[in-house]
Amino acid sequence: MGGKIDGSDPVFARRRGPLAMMIDARSLPVGTKIRTAVCIVGAGPAGITISRELSRLGIENCLVEAGGLDFSAESQSHYLGEVEYSPYDLVTTRTRHFGGSSNCWAGWSRPFDEIDMEARFWVPNSGWPIGLDVLKPYYPRANEALQLPDAPYDLSYWAEHGQAHDAPLIQFNGSGLTNVISQLSPPTRFGFVYRHELSRSGLSRVLLHATASEIVTNEDGTRATGVRINTAADRTIGVEAGIVVLALGGIENARLLLLSRKARPAGLGNDHDVVGRYFMDHPRIRMGRLYLQAPRSYSRFYDVTYYYGNRRFARAGTQPAASIGFSREVQRERELLQCHIGFIGSYLFESSPRVDSGKRLYKALTRNNTEPLALADVRSAVIGLPLSSTAWLARQTRSRRLTHHFELQSVLEAAPDPDNRVTLNGDRDRFGINRVKLRWKVGEMEKRSHQTAIALLGREVEALGIGRVEMEPEQWGDDWDRSVMTTWHHMGTTRMHQDPRKGVVDEHCRVHSVANLYIAGSSVFTTGGGNMPTINIIALALRLAERLKNVHIAR
Repeated sequence: MGGKIDGSDPVFARRRGPLAMMIDARSLPVGTKIRTAVCIVGAGPAGITISRELSRLGIENCLVEAGGLDFSAESQSHYLGEVEYSPYDLVTTRTRHFGGSSNCWAGWSRPFDEIDMEARFWVPNSGWPIGLDVLKPYYPRANEALQLPDAPYDLSYWAEHGQAHDAPLIQFNGSGLTNVISQLSPPTRFGFVYRHELSRSGLSRVLLHATASEIVTNEDGTRATGVRINTAADRTIGVEAGIVVLALGGIENARLLLLSRKARPAGLGNDHDVVGRYFMDHPRIRMGRLYLQAPRSYSRFYDVTYYYGNRRFARAGTQPAASIGFSREVQRERELLQCHIGFIGSYLFESSPRVDSGKRLYKALTRNNTEPLALADVRSAVIGLPLSSTAWLARQTRSRRLTHHFELQSVLEAAPDPDNRVTLNGDRDRFGINRVKLRWKVGEMEKRSHQTAIALLGREVEALGIGRVEMEPEQWGDDWDRSVMTTWHHMGTTRMHQDPRKGVVDEHCRVHSVANLYIAGSSVFTTGGGNMPTINIIALALRLAERLKNVHIAR
């Protein structure tokens, strides 16, 4: 039997304890209607940030999470889908439980650079309707949410720190390269860190195991009235709300809009076939080796195997991480995308072919999806056990004295391409909801940007007399894109643009054709820049929460 629940309902008033406002939606009767001022669909960093902010501002809200408090393989299976062109694992690149992508986030944080948000004549479809000046006021509070001190990203600040610890930054001399400083969050697991705050707020209700299957609207689809939620294949409840916010991530935001077809056959916000288009991820490429004369000196800033999780080099409570990118001038002169090169330390004996065989044997024994090993590989691995053991011990110590060379790993900006997109396919999950189809292909501009970055780095370290870069020429062949890995950053599928023919949301993150439907997260990114997205997601979420307060008051 169905029922209605509002903030004063005794069903909720009777609940006590630290998780009093966290409800397993599967326990609610079929047909239950929950009333709230703002419904936020998705409890990742963006959704949790907005819920926290609305509660702080005195606005009742309901936060809807498809998963539970902890990881579940069954829940993750709802992310299965179809992929076209590039290999892309739709399941492991996302996290379907409370806290969302923060559960698999490594902590890298850096705000957008000004050029990231500008219209660049050489990058088709670039240019945000807002500039960096709009987001800057929100970064200090984004730092707080990510448990980062308000330390600067200025090179001079960190160069001084490095000199005091025998850890210099490479001094580039007009080559077009520059150092890029990021800071490392602990990393903050939003579902764990903010769980008790939300459960005790009195204004935030969290529905767990609640899969949103449709945005409910008025008859002509111009206003959202709530969200339809599946708790099982044949069990649904509803949330009625004055404002609806989607914070499901770059793939699921598009999926839910496309699923909501009762009033608009093409899906909500999709009058111009833009929903799902312009999908972006940061292509990640491990290619080339850097041999430095003094590798130990540069490890503290540049070597991820050394600095990640190592707080001994922290300053003002934050651990820095340096990478190498293009200057603004060279980007414009050579018409390049952002490309940030980091180092991955390769320790004593790790580059030995027999150690490589040992790694392949280990993967074959511990993973189900590896290719069968040749007998020669097994023999080589067994013979190389002493070397493999030594290499393993060297890596475990993370001793900079044992660094032999650095593998180069680049993270690239992706050009926004309307043909890279999320659509629905004919397969359905156990709730009867269409799964997604993803098309993702890396283009020639990304390849040229990466080639230029590696070439400039090699030329510069040789000119400085500090080392050399080695590349295999065949790595730039026709199958270059086989070297591309994902970075798990799903962006752009509900992009921000003032023109509804070119974007899904306006400058306030409101869906163009729906008066009270908003979208949070990196799906609104017009371009992705070269930096990790989380801190920018939080800044945008804080700005959106402020907007929602004003809209709520106006109602």
